[in-house]
Amino acid sequence: MLERNTIMYRVIYFIFFFAVTLSVYAQSCFLVKVDNLRVRNEPGLSSQTIFILEEGSIIESTGPISDIKEEVELRGIIYRAPFYQIKFADNRKGWVYGAATQQISEFNLSKDTRMLLSKFYKYLLQIGHQSLENGGKAYEYFNDQSAGLNEIETTAMSIILESYMLELSEELYDLLSDLTYPDMSIEAFLQSDEPIFQQLRRNGLKPVAMEGSFYPEIDYQYLNDEVRSKVTMAYLHYVNRIISDKLIPLESDGGIIIPIEDVATRAMKWKEFNYKFPNFPLKEKCDAIEKHLKLLVLTGMDNTPAFNWEDKVEENFNDAWQKIIREYPNDEFTQDLIAYTLIIKDNSGMKSPKLETILKKYYTDYMLFY
Repeated sequence: MLERNTIMYRVIYFIFFFAVTLSVYAQSCFLVKVDNLRVRNEPGLSSQTIFILEEGSIIESTGPISDIKEEVELRGIIYRAPFYQIKFADNRKGWVYGAATQQISEFNLSKDTRMLLSKFYKYLLQIGHQSLENGGKAYEYFNDQSAGLNEIETTAMSIILESYMLELSEELYDLLSDLTYPDMSIEAFLQSDEPIFQQLRRNGLKPVAMEGSFYPEIDYQYLNDEVRSKVTMAYLHYVNRIISDKLIPLESDGGIIIPIEDVATRAMKWKEFNYKFPNFPLKEKCDAIEKHLKLLVLTGMDNTPAFNWEDKVEENFNDAWQKIIREYPNDEFTQDLIAYTLIIKDNSGMKSPKLETILKKYYTDYMLFY
């Protein structure tokens, strides 16, 4: 399972247990993604249940997020998340577990829109993730139901659609397992008219190759073509940011295949996005992407580690770090990188437990699909 998750870009980071202060979302809308979600009178799993929500419900957040996080296993995955305060139509308030929900809008939506979005999500639940053709059905339903919606409403529907397509690509992971590597180049083969490839493209997915095998992945260019005239500028920027990153893959066979300084550049572009759109509904994911890229700059990957088997720093990383420091002299990450390199230098070029203090800032407990 870990091998599959690595290939599919599902990254689960180690969790560091810190006390956090009470934070606040803007009032916004969330989608309930588990059945029988308990609404509690106070944040915490031991608090009294005052209401039960069915999967597909669209709820309004009042803003506050709890100062505690708790571990919960949902569908076989362990999450550690806070609680969000929500309100009902009669102004009653309660708390729900954050990992059981997905933010779909940075604004409160009308009752009619919430009902439409709930209907869309329940339709996707009904068709399931077992058939490739369901990708086409999801897009067809989206296009039918989004007619007449404004940009904010259509963006919420697009986020639900994107989430479904990501789940569909994962469930169909073994769809291309019988394909063997061809005599032609992999790039040419992936662009060929192989019947199964054509079928993928018609249904919002595309074939990719990694670690000796092929698998389907969400086609963000297809998503962009379908939604770009209907969604907010923020969501369009988000989709194009992912498309840009995927034009030149970052990794292959468990290693980084672009210069380390280019990984940092990608991280800085995500930082710019996060700064420009601070209330973006997928902010948690985008923050996690930024952190993930910065963590790769500091540590490398399994087959391209920053430190060799003797725990000595690799020269290509050391050289790249100096280039990054010169390129982004005033960035907060650069200050951490300077401290990081000084610790290594003081330890005669060797890895040190002191590095963990800096690394902790770039771990995240978000489940990253990227």
